[in-house]
Amino acid sequence: PGKLTLYVDCLHANPPEAFRTSDMAGYDFYPIGRKEDWLSIQCIEWEVDRMRWASGNAPCIFVVQTFDWQRFLPYEAGKSCPGGFPTDRELACMTWLPVARGVRGLYFFNYRDLYGENRKTIVEYAPKGWAQFKRLVGLLDTMKKALAGPEVHLPWKAEGEARFRIAVSPERDEAFLIAVNPMLHAVKTTCQLKGTPLAKAS
Repeated sequence: PGKLTLYVDCLHANPPEAFRTSDMAGYDFYPIGRKEDWLSIQCIEWEVDRMRWASGNAPCIFVVQTFDWQRFLPYEAGKSCPGGFPTDRELACMTWLPVARGVRGLYFFNYRDLYGENRKTIVEYAPKGWAQFKRLVGLLDTMKKALAGPEVHLPWKAEGEARFRIAVSPERDEAFLIAVNPMLHAVKTTCQLKGTPLAKAS
């Protein structure tokens, strides 16, 4: 009592009902890129939805894989990063997809490796991934007021495979449209807003 608690769930871990015992909920989803369908990047959005539902819509944090899981290939089979580091595209998708599903925070996990066998870091061994990480954190910092603002449900119609979110600051003076492509192929999506629900926002 009187102290903020965070419960972090992961694959094969405790039942989601345990989320209700803490003030904030967190979720680990990695290693991405294994052959099983349920470990594809697209599954992140469903796991975030499950986490939010199980926690009673408590503030949620998503843990992004930024480490080398060398025993498994990345989802794109190592096109831009060696070993098991996520590619720059995977890193972007793992960042924006949970944000688009309403998480309130991200934790970028630069774990050494399974059982501490390998101390490789993304800084040294995956320069493209490290550059992408810095870019993503810079964008998130620019958007932080809106990302921490109220959830906005807008009268819109969206068609296609992309995922959307409108992030609006509490004062409604700043807003961002976040669109994420979780697929390995290009997608075409249309989004139509009705009226001017964000008239005050820049």
